[in-house]
Amino acid sequence: DVQVKTIAAKLLVYFAEDDETIGEVIKDEGNLREVLLILVTNQDNIMQSVAAKIIHAMVVNNRDLLMDDATMDLVETLRINAVDQEAWMLSDKILMMKNQ
Repeated sequence: DVQVKTIAAKLLVYFAEDDETIGEVIKDEGNLREVLLILVTNQDNIMQSVAAKIIHAMVVNNRDLLMDDATMDLVETLRINAVDQEAWMLSDKILMMKNQ
């Protein structure tokens, strides 16, 4: 199980590094929120960073998500649980986008 999660995380990191490929990840929102919740509450800075990049791409591509309670709850959870500056800063940036 740990090896499978590690491989999945590495794939997400790969997709989160490029704006074009991250667009492919966020097209299918089926279970994406559930996966993101797991990542934002994980105490691994890489997992949180990946989740932050994906959430940021989601709200940039669909600003209506800034008014979606479930999305904003996810962002708040990330900000509260952030173990490194990058994840915290991206969550803060998203919250500032909402207030603009």
